[in-house]
Amino acid sequence: MKKFLFNLKPIWQGLTVLQLLVFFSIGRLQAQATVTEFQMRGAINELTEATKVLFQNPSIRAEVYYLAKNSLFNDRYVGLPDLMSPQTSQVYVKSAIPDQFKGSFKNSMTALVNSNLVAYPTISQFFNAKSNQMGNNFSFFTKANLYFYVPYVEDYEVGSFDPVIVPALEEANVANGYIRNREGTGYTLISGINDAYAELNPTLIITPEVYNEIIDKGDPPSDPVGPRSSCCVAHECCEDNIRQVHAGWARLTKQLDAFISLNGNGGGSEMKWLRVFGTLATQPNGDIVASASATLQSQDYSRRDIRRENWKWWGGTWNADWDCDEVNNLMVVYEQDNEGTVTLNGSLKRTFTNNLGGTVGTGVAGNNNGVSTTGVSVTGSVQNGFEANIGFSSQWTSKDEIVVQDTREEDEFFVINTMDQGCGMREGKNIYDNIDHPVYNCGGTYFRYNLPNRCVERQ
Repeated sequence: MKKFLFNLKPIWQGLTVLQLLVFFSIGRLQAQATVTEFQMRGAINELTEATKVLFQNPSIRAEVYYLAKNSLFNDRYVGLPDLMSPQTSQVYVKSAIPDQFKGSFKNSMTALVNSNLVAYPTISQFFNAKSNQMGNNFSFFTKANLYFYVPYVEDYEVGSFDPVIVPALEEANVANGYIRNREGTGYTLISGINDAYAELNPTLIITPEVYNEIIDKGDPPSDPVGPRSSCCVAHECCEDNIRQVHAGWARLTKQLDAFISLNGNGGGSEMKWLRVFGTLATQPNGDIVASASATLQSQDYSRRDIRRENWKWWGGTWNADWDCDEVNNLMVVYEQDNEGTVTLNGSLKRTFTNNLGGTVGTGVAGNNNGVSTTGVSVTGSVQNGFEANIGFSSQWTSKDEIVVQDTREEDEFFVINTMDQGCGMREGKNIYDNIDHPVYNCGGTYFRYNLPNRCVERQ
């Protein structure tokens, strides 16, 4: 039987015993573990049946609606552990939910399961479990979690939120679900549920483990110390100026994950931006060690963002200070999954002097954000300087193709990065003196972005 890997990491601090229980406790505090498909399907089916009963109560539907509509997460999820901890969960603390709805789900869910343990053999386990420190053996819920996912909740009104309930029992872009019958006494199975349907009709997906931490939206890049420099284009400017490049605006217009997924690869798209670059380090004996390296940033796109083709401001630093010796940098964007492998091989260039006559070689083979050094070749002379061609190989976890792999050459980037490249311009915000910067990667592709840059004098 195929098994699925769920990456578990701490979210809340200072959990009470009750919180630990309903957080499927120890699973959030332990290392990775496997859960069988059979167990996961059982839990999803049981929660689906329980939800059909609970959603007869409009107060419970309203409670789920308000929690799903919060802006704390990168997508519209409500964790079962949070619903079972209304007094302590940070989701309740930070969400705009009327007091009269708080705890409706927990009270009814507890009563329902405890009154019929035979009907809920899997999800009833955490109700009767105790702290791991007491020696209990947490079987299924040590290793898994369940969420309500309402991808288009912003388009619904609380008064009409009586959603189709969709169990994520497979990986698919079209699903089956249960809709309440006209009499309001039960549910009927329907088919053909997808993004187009969910955008217009309230839809709730019951899905397994997802990363759903409260996000820190952070501040925009801060101004580097020093006055703005008017010299930013010419290569000669780099000695006296800090040349910063940031990941700015980006838009994703293709759903890279499934509408539903049993193994956690459903919902929105988790995009990873990398800057792959070469480094040279001179040793005390004059030898020079070459290596390939990478910096990594993340940005999530909800299914609604993607369907509406919304531009999102990223704002992270892509290159904090483009060094004079960096001939080029590689921009890579891919979508993170929990299975599959995508690879990329290539090379990067740096110039250097070698007045001490040391040898040039690679350092110990390592892995830096998925990038490893494979070798180095050198051309040039002592009189005219040298250029190192640093080879790399990379491997990331994704079921999709690499979305962007653009080499940016230093001698042209700072010249063209204020000119329309045929894709239009996007504003650079005040930290870039409101200068517009071009959009890259159009031409029919589904991911477009820009790279605002600025220069300040070194102090």
